[in-house]
Amino acid sequence: NLSAIYSIYNFDVTATETNNKEVFTLKLFSGINDATVKYDFEFLPNPRHHLRAGLMSTYHTFTPQAVTVKDANFNLSNTKKFYALESALYLEDDYEMNSKIKMNAGLRLTNYIVGQTVFTKPEPRLNFRYLIKPDLSFKFGYSTMNQYLHLISNTGAGLPTDLWVPATQLVKPQTSQQIAGKHCFALQVKN
Repeated sequence: NLSAIYSIYNFDVTATETNNKEVFTLKLFSGINDATVKYDFEFLPNPRHHLRAGLMSTYHTFTPQAVTVKDANFNLSNTKKFYALESALYLEDDYEMNSKIKMNAGLRLTNYIVGQTVFTKPEPRLNFRYLIKPDLSFKFGYSTMNQYLHLISNTGAGLPTDLWVPATQLVKPQTSQQIAGKHCFALQVKN
């Protein structure tokens, strides 16, 4: 499966205030344009084994802007843009070992380039299910994820002031690890 995707996100707020006959205008603009190409591949060697692999690359164009001026004549032609390239390669194995045990394991390797800074981070994943009986199972999962986009918010301003910016050497990507375990049961009602 080959996909080409282009998305545009624009956030634009303008507020004007008059104080002693002087007009002050605040303009907030945040934009992200993304161009993505991805290729996904699936292989089923048998009914109990499902392999997935793929790669993707996204070229991000960030336009964060906050301007306060005394008159309403804006010239945003000098808006600074930031560019980043985010790529990933993944391999996933969904395997039903027997009627009781099912496992999903995968590894995604991400690469993020902004300016002269390069981040390469792995994202391992593991999900395990043990079926105790047809209506009762135990599940366990682990995953690591990396976030290369940052949302800067100011909730004290009384306005929505969200600016999206890329991870940089100064503000590094965020990494999370999630571990989950639970037992599940299904209630079956018979007529």
